[in-house]
Order: sequence, then C-alpha cells, then structure tokens
Amino acid sequence: MGKIKTILKKEFKDIVKKKAFIIGTILSPIFFIGMIFLPSLIMMKVSKTDAKIAVVDLSGQIFTPLKASLEKGKEPAKKDPQKAVEGDMEGDGQVTFALEEIRSTSSDLPALEERLKQRIEAKELYGYLIVPSDFFSSRKAQLKAKNVANLGVVRSIEGSLRDIAERKLLKEENFPEDRIAELTKEVSLSTMKVEKGKEKKGGFIGEYLLSVLLVSLLFGVIMGYGQILMRGVVEEKNARIIEVLLSSVDSFRLLLGKVFGVGLAGLLQVGIWCFMLFGSYFPMEFQGFTLSPSIFLSFALFFVLGYFLYSTLFAIAGAVSNTDQEAQQFLQPIMFLILIPFIIAFSTIQNPDNTAVVLLSFFPFFTPILMFVRTAFSTPPLWQIALSLGLLVLTTLGITYLSAKIFRIGILSYGKKPN
Repeated sequence: MGKIKTILKKEFKDIVKKKAFIIGTILSPIFFIGMIFLPSLIMMKVSKTDAKIAVVDLSGQIFTPLKASLEKGKEPAKKDPQKAVEGDMEGDGQVTFALEEIRSTSSDLPALEERLKQRIEAKELYGYLIVPSDFFSSRKAQLKAKNVANLGVVRSIEGSLRDIAERKLLKEENFPEDRIAELTKEVSLSTMKVEKGKEKKGGFIGEYLLSVLLVSLLFGVIMGYGQILMRGVVEEKNARIIEVLLSSVDSFRLLLGKVFGVGLAGLLQVGIWCFMLFGSYFPMEFQGFTLSPSIFLSFALFFVLGYFLYSTLFAIAGAVSNTDQEAQQFLQPIMFLILIPFIIAFSTIQNPDNTAVVLLSFFPFFTPILMFVRTAFSTPPLWQIALSLGLLVLTTLGITYLSAKIFRIGILSYGKKPN
C-alpha cells in the first residue's frame, strides 16, 4: 500500500505543479461560461432585425390593424426575460417592423411585384406581404423576401394575421370589444418541478444549460485525464523509466498508483471549478433550477467511477503502444465508448425515464454519463441506481484485473507492433 501511495504522490505532483494545470484550472470556468452564454448573447444581438415590409392589401381591411399590431411604437414588445431567452434559442429573435401600405388591384399586381422585387434587391425593403381579397375566408397570405428563414419575422406576421382574423370573426358574432380582448388574451405558462412529492421551481433554460455544462464537464475531464495517463505511460516506457519503477514495485501496484494519482489531480481540478462556478453555499438557484448538494455528490461519484473504468483502458492503450501515433489508434474505440452516451445524454435530459434510456443506463460503459443525468434531473427508483452502480463497480474491477495483466506485458514490450 505504501508503494502505491508513493506512486500516487508522484503522479499527482507531476500534474498539479505544471503551469498548464494552473492556467487550465483558472481559465476553464471562463471558457465553459463563454461556451454556454456567449452564443446566446451573440444570437440576441445578431437576431435583432429591422424589417421594413411593404403590404399589398387587396382586401382593404388588413393594413391598419396589422400596422398597429406589428409596429407597436417602433419597438419590439417587452417579453418575460425567461421567455425572451427561450425565444432567442429557438431563433425567434427580436424584430422591429416598419410597414408601408401599397395600394393595388389584382390586375396591377404583376407589374407592382417587379418593382417591389427591385426594391428588395436595392435593400430598400426587407420584403413584401400580399394579402388576397378573400383573406378572411381562405386565411392565406404570402410573404416574399430575400430571407424567409427569420422565424421572428414569419411568426410575428403569422400571429398578427391570425389575431386580426379571429377578432373580425368575433366581431361578426357581435362580441363587444372588451369581451374580444378577454378572449384573445395571451396565455402565460409557468413551470414547477415535482420531485419526491414536493414542488420546486424548474425552468427549461436552467435545467438544460446546467445539464449541458455538467455532462460536458464529466465527458471532458474523463477524456482529458485519461489521455494524460495514456501519454504518461508511453513517455515513461520510451524513456525506460518504467523499468526503474518495476524494480521496486510490481505492475499491478504501478498501474493503481498511476490511476489514483492522475484521478486525484482531476478530482481536485473539478472541485476547484465547481467552487468557482457555483459558489461555496447550498442550495442556490440557476435560472429557476435549484443546485443542491445531491447533484454535486452525484457528479463526484459518477466522475470517480467513470474515470476508473475508462482510465484502465487508457493505461492499456499506453502500455501496448510504442509511440503516440500507435496510442491514437487504440484511443479511437475508447472515445467511441464515451461519445455514444455523451450524445444520448442530450435526449436523456428531455426524457430521462424513456425505456431505451433506462436500459442503456445499466450498460457499465454508459452508466457514468446516462445515470448521472437521470439522477440529477429526474428521480430514478433506488433499485435502478443500485443496480447500475453495482454493474459499474463489478465491470471496473474486472477491467482493472484484465488491465493489470495486459499492462505487465505491454510496458516491457519495446519495438513490437501491438496486436
């Protein structure tokens, strides 16, 4: 045990004392925050659109109410911040409309359209809207623009036209204006999460962004420190340092010491990141989602188990390889095993109790990521958590035993092509 501890200290100090570790520990939280929030902020700025629309109202009844509905004092309507962020994520953006009325008849329409198209090309107009004379019966209109992929423009116009048609229908049924306003009032939907029979705040943005952050962190740290372990073994093998170490410790203890040492450095870095990102007090709220100690305990548990499972595979890849190029060939199937649950995790966030997800979360190589997502953002039955952890621990022990045998042979095989 003492020799394992000595190797553990050596591996831990070699990583922690490096400038790359210190710089990475400081800059990584900034990088993670930037990855999550910067695209949204940029999207909010980029998605702001000034849309000057020419309206060809052949019905003669649409332009005035449409102008009043869309322009609203030349400013976008104020929205609830949570819904505004969700809208920007979906691509709605913020649109400022300016409507211009174009009077025409059906016979003059072809020539008029040619002139309007020229104005679009000259960037005088964003586009033009044709409202047919039978709009209230057909409920159809046509928007022609250089860019029809802006959902904010399309949805705003669609929504306003729908409201105008509904109001006219209600007026024809002799509903008074105050009654019409009441019937067409917008609906606001708030969300509450039910967990263990209790209600708590829960929002899409908070849960989704936190899920992406923690799953990405889990995936990145396991991959990153696994590769550090693999490259360290390759370097020591080529420098013949491994022979010196084997003169005083057997291969199994050497493997465990390396795995524990590198893993401890990874756990230290993750702990610093969690403290920097989320603060030192619990619970706290993040966009309507409560961060509780159980989430961090779950993250630490699955990180440790996932790291030990995969690190032994990385150690094998390093032991049987003579160069980094050879190690990269063994790295691909390991990456494949980690990448599959990482991709599935984003669907798991939306439906963590799906039968396929539940079954896949029992597969030991998928458990660290999928079961973490399920425990963090749902409430799986205790027997499912216990079964998945039991299978994961047994698989880790089996892989470690197998890895020790391969490691013993591989680290002393020089110049031979791995098979």
